[in-house]
Order: sequence, then C-alpha cells, then structure tokens
Amino acid sequence: MGPTAPATGLPVRPASVDVVVHGRDGSHPGSAFVRVLLRLRWAERAGLVTARVHDAASILRAGPAPDADALLVQRDALLDAATAASVLGRAAREGIPVVLDVDDDLFSPSARRHLAGGGYSEERFAALDATLAAAARVVVSTEVLVGRLPAGRREVHVLPAALDAATWGLAEPDGTARSEGLLYMGSHTHAADLALLDGLDVHDRAAVDVVGVTGPDGARGLRLLDVARRPVPYPDLVAWLRAESPRWGAGLAPLVDDGFTAAKSDLKFLEYSAAGLATVASAVPAYRAAGAHGALLVTGGRDAWGPAVSRLRLDPDERAERARTARAHVRAHRTYREDDGWLTALVGPSGRRREPPSAVTRRPDA
Repeated sequence: MGPTAPATGLPVRPASVDVVVHGRDGSHPGSAFVRVLLRLRWAERAGLVTARVHDAASILRAGPAPDADALLVQRDALLDAATAASVLGRAAREGIPVVLDVDDDLFSPSARRHLAGGGYSEERFAALDATLAAAARVVVSTEVLVGRLPAGRREVHVLPAALDAATWGLAEPDGTARSEGLLYMGSHTHAADLALLDGLDVHDRAAVDVVGVTGPDGARGLRLLDVARRPVPYPDLVAWLRAESPRWGAGLAPLVDDGFTAAKSDLKFLEYSAAGLATVASAVPAYRAAGAHGALLVTGGRDAWGPAVSRLRLDPDERAERARTARAHVRAHRTYREDDGWLTALVGPSGRRREPPSAVTRRPDA
C-alpha cells in the first residue's frame, strides 16, 4: 500500500516532481547523488514520488511537466541566468512550486570570495540567486547554513545529511576484520584540510590512503589511490569502498576551522561509519555532535592530529568499539526515512498532488 495523507489516512498518489542536477546519464557529482538522486530512488521504491531527472539543457528544452507538484533544483544546476529565467518563468506560469536544495554556504560574501578563487563563475552565482529568489521552499543541510541564506519570504527546512541504507549495505551485520590502515577521502576543494595531516608521524603517514583531493604533487607524501583520480559515479565509489574496507581501521576527517567550513555537514563521518570504520575528525561545528556517536574529535591544528591518530591506530579495541557505535547510530538515525521531513520539504505537509493545471489561477500576464 502506498503513502497515506496524515489528516484522513486515505491513500494518496505519489508526488510528481521534476528535478534538476549537475551531470547526466549517471555521471553526477557525489553531492547530487547523496542529496537528491539516491533519495529519489529510495522514495520511488517506497511509492512516495515519481521523478523526472534533468540537467540544465534537458529542463530548458522540455520544461517541468504541467502536472508537477514541485520543481526541485540542486544548488546552481540551472547553470546561468538565462537558463534559470526561462525554466523558473515556465514553472511560475504553470503554478509549480520551486524547491532549492543547498548543502554548502554559497551565499555569504566571504564564501563567494572563497569560491570565486576556486573558479566558481559569476554565471553560476546568478543561476543560484535566481533560483533562491523563485523558491517557495529551501532545503539546507545544517542549522548554520540557515543563517547564511539572504533574507526572503520562503520556507526553510533543515535536512541533515543522510545515506541510502541499500547502497551502503547497512541492513547487513558488519563482522569484517580490519587492519591498521587509514583512509582520507575528499574533493579537490579540501587541499587545505589535507594539510592538517602534516602533523602525523612517519609511521602513521605511511598508513594513509588518499582518495580524491589532489594530484601526485599535492599528496604531501601520502599514498594517493587511483580510484578517484578521474570521475567515479558515487554508487560505484561506495561499492569500491565497501569491498576495500578491510584494509582500513579508521577514516580521517580533518577540517579547517573557518567561516566557510562551519556550514558544512558531517557527511564524511556518516560514510566512514557506514563502511565500518572509526572516524577521527576535527572538533569543528560539522563534526561536534559526532563525538557522542563514536567519533574521536581532535581539538587544535596539525600538531594535535599526530597524537590522536597514533592513539587510535595502535588501539584495535578502541577502534572497533568506536566503529560499532558509529555504524549503529548511522543505521538507526541517519538513513533516508519517510518521517525525516524530506517529503514535507519537497511537496508540503500532506504529500497530496496539487490541483491539475486547468484549476490553477493564472497570473494576468501569463
């Protein structure tokens, strides 16, 4: 039986949504998979949603379906101001609510200076600003990020990062024997965070496998694995991590403590935990709560990282206990669920379909 409306208990049809993300044909950034695509697949399996997934070019050609309950845009996926104006204008004329999902600070002046220095274009900012202005609802990953949004009349929903239990095999027990190896994962934007590991001693540095982040010149003497030197679809990366997880006992999540990172989520803690690893993380806002769920938090800069990592790497009992605690927490509380607020953020509290287009009151100039 499908979902029911809260007020009546009667079955309702799945919500119909058009979704715009970066990439196409299964090649998307990891954030698109975690925040949107895997959750949509889960919701479709649960009978909650039917979705049409687009990139900027295909939504510009086709537009959202006239009977859509929502147009969900992830970050700046409309790419530029002209595309955004066309797509958002069509949604407005059809009476389709726009929902924006954002998982990073892309708005504050300091964040924009940081992003521009990394090659973020003005066109991308323009697309994001237009989407935010049109959005009836905004979904963010942290409470800190709420405060980074410009003022505006819109609903804001905080939806913490979560994982797809099926993709990560979280229904299965984890009895894997693990080595003393260490894992660090991150995108190319995390080079400054990786520098915190300069405080590791020679034995611990030799145990670190790096996935992503940088090329050989920036690996800082750590072992750079080939798996993410080229784009890898997130589900394939997860499958590889699960298969390779016996080689590591802990995952490292260093994060520079600054205004930009304060709005980030604890996704790395979730991923390491789901893979059966203990986590060593910086004691910054993103990971502060993880300390109560098995993570070993490091207070201070690179000088503090060496002792913390050595302690955990040389204590298999502590590693195993922290990993068990964390995985149990993620399995119970940080996977996609019907009651976590996502469906409400997407289509409103009832989950009901809106009236068909013929019943929508049109603007006089439509």
